[in-house]
Amino acid sequence: MSITDLETALHMGSAYINRCVVTSKTRYHAHNFVEIAYVAEGVGTHTVNGVDHQTSKGDVILINYDIPHEFVSNGEPLLIYNCIFTPAYFNATLSKSRDFFDITDHFLLSNLYTNLPTDYIYVTSHGNDNHHILNIYNRMLQEFTEKQIGYRDIMRGYIIELLVIICRLKLSVGSNRMQKMLEILEYVNEHCKEPLKLEQLADFAGFSASHFRRVFKSITGKNLTQYVQTLRVEEACRLLKSSSMSVEHIAEEVGYLDMKHFYSVFKRVSGKTPKAFR
Repeated sequence: MSITDLETALHMGSAYINRCVVTSKTRYHAHNFVEIAYVAEGVGTHTVNGVDHQTSKGDVILINYDIPHEFVSNGEPLLIYNCIFTPAYFNATLSKSRDFFDITDHFLLSNLYTNLPTDYIYVTSHGNDNHHILNIYNRMLQEFTEKQIGYRDIMRGYIIELLVIICRLKLSVGSNRMQKMLEILEYVNEHCKEPLKLEQLADFAGFSASHFRRVFKSITGKNLTQYVQTLRVEEACRLLKSSSMSVEHIAEEVGYLDMKHFYSVFKRVSGKTPKAFR
């Protein structure tokens, strides 16, 4: 079935479940429905909205309307389950909706999905979670294939269950990563006088460099350089007040070997020169 045919069927209030094997690559495409893809076997790359993700068994990806994506096998075929639907599948009043989050609002799940990405959600399942998700997809596939009385209602229930599991996994990862960020902030506070590389800190947190920048600024209100400079100037101010050390010695003590740069940073952060502050 073509994407156009699928979109026509789905907008009539249906859902579609399939299982496919990707031996090379799929077409980079977007569509007018919500898709939840589950990788049951294999290793490859999944590009979503221009971002490459290394993908393997247990990955679950919820893709909103109009978000381009493609799977590429890295030599080992990918076995992928797809669950696709529109908000109208859950309620006819959502027939004009083009946003997954209308479903969460309708089923009072919006509190679970607060602050989650709105274009796509990427999670990885392991152990019992992975077994649970695979079981849901196999049951949905069976219901969709046999089409016994009430199969649409049963599939709706399975999809809602799947959505809650995805949210649970995403929030769990977010909680772990936030703990990592707090550990990183503690590390930065203790080692602010030393050279700090953003890429290394991002890798420790499990973030890309660009995502780390956004999260760090959302927590501290500053980028890494500004945050470190503020910590260094605060320590320099403390030493200027409480010691008779020379300005040059204090600059070196807080991590600056270039005096011109130290004076520039100090005045920008404190509003005064070191000598005027003292």
